[in-house]
Amino acid sequence: MLVYTMFIERPYRASNGASKGASRGQVWEQVGEQVGEQVGGQVGDFVWPYIDGHWFSSYFSFYDYMRVVVKVNGYTQKYDIFKQSLDIGLLYPYNKFCVVGNLPSKISLENNKLHCNKSAAIEYEDGFKLWYLNGVCVPQWLVETQWDKIDCSLFSKINNAEVRREFVRKIGVERILVQLGGEKIDQVGDYELVIVDLKGETGKWPYLKMRNPSIQTWHLECVSKECKTVMQAINFRASQLKNIGNNNWSPEVLT
Repeated sequence: MLVYTMFIERPYRASNGASKGASRGQVWEQVGEQVGEQVGGQVGDFVWPYIDGHWFSSYFSFYDYMRVVVKVNGYTQKYDIFKQSLDIGLLYPYNKFCVVGNLPSKISLENNKLHCNKSAAIEYEDGFKLWYLNGVCVPQWLVETQWDKIDCSLFSKINNAEVRREFVRKIGVERILVQLGGEKIDQVGDYELVIVDLKGETGKWPYLKMRNPSIQTWHLECVSKECKTVMQAINFRASQLKNIGNNNWSPEVLT
């Protein structure tokens, strides 16, 4: 990594594996990764400014580590001045005025992931909020509605697989299957193929019920109506992600 010459009198190269050290940098890096894509999707043609404010925390953590722990010399006053931008949000400097963003008024983390099971996980003073469960951005109602008051039929209207996982985690796979009239037609280990009655024009549809061995959570994933066995359902799900040909696919356990 080449440290900017505006921060230090002479550039040097450092290992990408160097510790960033400061917990503040770790928090903002985590929040930035999780929120960035979500905000960008809502705003559209968003222009990121040159001065990042607190979003630059992870970089300052790296440079401070090199300065304090590694004892690299040559940092200039410009670095200390620029570091003060950690106290603000994004900064857009124009010729006669600046647009300065506020810091979030609330950030809720659990296991280094944005998470709050009662209210918004991140909030700003202007009222902008995002709701997260276990690092997954979810609708407000999924967080703030009591688990036994949520209509299980909403499950079929969720397109995102991670949001579906959090829906199942909160409500419970058995309650969903009972309320939707799930009927098991095949089972192999922790995998079950169940027929779920989604009512209306959709009618009955096969779902693969499975336990994620990596994070120990249950999933319900829609499969083709042609699937009659667990193996056919597993192969169908795998074929959506990769070319498996005529082979049976076996899931990997990630640690």
